[in-house]
Amino acid sequence: DSKYIFHRRSLDSIHAEIAPQYYVLEIAEKRLFDYASLYFDTPEYLLYQHHHNGKPNRVKLRYREYIDTGDVFFEVKKKIKGMRTDKYRVRQEAISEIISPAGATLMDKLQVVHAQMESKTWIYYRRITLASKETEERVTIDLDMRFVDQHGDVNFKDLVIAEVKQARLSRHSPIVMALHARHIQDFRVSKYSLAVALLVPGV
Repeated sequence: DSKYIFHRRSLDSIHAEIAPQYYVLEIAEKRLFDYASLYFDTPEYLLYQHHHNGKPNRVKLRYREYIDTGDVFFEVKKKIKGMRTDKYRVRQEAISEIISPAGATLMDKLQVVHAQMESKTWIYYRRITLASKETEERVTIDLDMRFVDQHGDVNFKDLVIAEVKQARLSRHSPIVMALHARHIQDFRVSKYSLAVALLVPGV
């Protein structure tokens, strides 16, 4: 996976350039979908610290709601040193401020400790999903990000985070070439870590 951050003013020209090479996910004549996520961490933000300090093996815990369809999942993302990120999830009725029994069971199976976890940060955004017509590449484009926790509420109306997901790294991807032509380079970023850094005093 490779992530890219850029200003929204560049999005239209990038889209026009790459459109012939990609399909766009469309459901009920809609192509822009709303997401809500609630992230969990320890009282001391230990999971955030693991990410910030580059811990090789680390996890993220969250509920995610696909607002347009009403689907809700509790998810565990595990970063495996030098290899990949695996995502595991279990369907839920709704987002909860506590980890559900089903979520705790999933964490137990994955050997992730959950005793100290508490709800921390809400993240809202809208997403466009693209699929290459030629390869297995998939692209997500996230817009209108909003971070909310007990400390405040921050909006990023002009920020775009694009994530290019490939089975094998290729710099010949149409979107990667379009981004590089605009001097937009890949950049490691996490929405949750960005939210914590901006909202939590002293971080």
